[in-house]
Amino acid sequence: MSNIVCQRASSSNFNDICYLTEVSFQYDLANAKYNLDFKYDNFFVLYNDKSAISNGCITNTICQIDGVDLETAAVGIITTHPAERGKGYGLELMKKLIKSAQEDGYDLSLVFPWLERWYAKVGYCSIHSSYRKIKLENLRFNSCGLNYQLRAFNRYSDAESLLAIHQQFSKKINGTLKRQSTHWIYQIEDKGVVMVAQKDDMVVAYMVCKALDANNTTGVYGLKAREFGCLDGHEQAIDALFCAQVDWLESAGFSEIYYEDIYDSRLVSELCAPPYQRLTNDTCGVNLAPDQYMVQMYKILNIKSILRKLTNCWNYRLALKGICWQDIFQIDSQDDFYLVRFVESGSSLKLEQSHFISLFLFGVTDWAGLNWDNTCTSRENEAMHRLFPKRKFVYWDTDSF
Repeated sequence: MSNIVCQRASSSNFNDICYLTEVSFQYDLANAKYNLDFKYDNFFVLYNDKSAISNGCITNTICQIDGVDLETAAVGIITTHPAERGKGYGLELMKKLIKSAQEDGYDLSLVFPWLERWYAKVGYCSIHSSYRKIKLENLRFNSCGLNYQLRAFNRYSDAESLLAIHQQFSKKINGTLKRQSTHWIYQIEDKGVVMVAQKDDMVVAYMVCKALDANNTTGVYGLKAREFGCLDGHEQAIDALFCAQVDWLESAGFSEIYYEDIYDSRLVSELCAPPYQRLTNDTCGVNLAPDQYMVQMYKILNIKSILRKLTNCWNYRLALKGICWQDIFQIDSQDDFYLVRFVESGSSLKLEQSHFISLFLFGVTDWAGLNWDNTCTSRENEAMHRLFPKRKFVYWDTDSF
C-alpha cells in the first residue's frame, strides 16, 4: 500500500466522497449534508494514486458517563468502492481515523457496526443494549386517569422542550450521547413517530416509536419504543404515552411492544405496581424475556484523560471513607488490556478492554459480578463495591448512525 494517501475532505474533493457513498450505500450525501452539522474536515478519503477508494467520517460528540462528559469520536459512513473491497483498504482507513482522533484529543471512539468482527480487528469492543418485549395478551388496562394531554410532536414549537427533557433524563443513565446540535430533530423524526405528553400547557415527556411488520430485518414484530424521557416528577407521563401506544397497537393488529431495558425494567415495575395494576399475567406479573440486542462498539483512545475526568465522581463515592480511589488501586494500560493493581493487598486484575469498559465506565457489570481469583482485602473489596455498582446503561436507538 505504498501509494495509499489519506486526506481530509475539502470542497475540492468532496465529490469523491459523495460518489463513493452513492455507489456503496445509494445515499445522497451531497444533499443530506445540509440537514447535518456538516464540516468538511470531519470526512476522510483514502486514495490509491489518484483514485478515491475508501472514505469515512468522524463526528464530534459527547458520551455521558456518571454525569461526566467524555469527548467521543463517533465513526461512521465507512465505505470502500465495491470493486476495491477485500484488499484491506477499509481497515487502513480505520487506522488513519483512529490515529487522527487520538491526535485530536478524543477520549473514546464509538461505532454502530454492521460487522462486529471487522471493527474488532482495529480494537473496538462490543457493548450490548437490550430490549424487552411485552405481549399484548398479557396486558390488562384499567383507566389511566393520569391527566396528561397527548399529541403529536411539533418540530417548531417542541424542539427546545424535548432537548431539555432529554438532557435531564439522560443524566441518570450511562452511555447516552449529549445532543449539541440541531440535526437530531430530523433524526428522531426519521426513526419513528414522536408523541409528547403535556400538562398545564408544558411538555413534560415524549416517546419515539416505530411500528415494525413481519417483513423487517430486525426480528421484531410489533411496536418498538426507540427512545423516551420525562422531566423529574412526571414519570407517569411515560406511562400515559405507553398506554396510548398499546391502544394503537391493538387497533392496528400488532401483538407485541418493545422498549429499552433500563431502570431495572422501570416501565414494567411501575405498570405492575399499585395503584395502577395495569400489567398482569396470572399472579406473577408480566412474562418478560430478553429479545433484541442493539450493539455499539467502543475503543478507548486516552485512558489518562478518562481517569482524570472521572476522578471527582469516583472520589465522591468514597467520601464517607475519607479516601480517594488512588489509595485503593492503580491502572496501567497494556495494548488492549488494562492491569488493575491493588495497593494494600498487592493483587492485580487483568481486564480486556470490553470488561474494563463494562465495569469501570458504563456499569453494565458490577464488582460482585466479576469472575476472578479475588485476593483483595476487605477494605479494597468494600471500596470497589462502592465505586462500581451496576448502573443504568442505554444507547438510544435514535442516536444510531
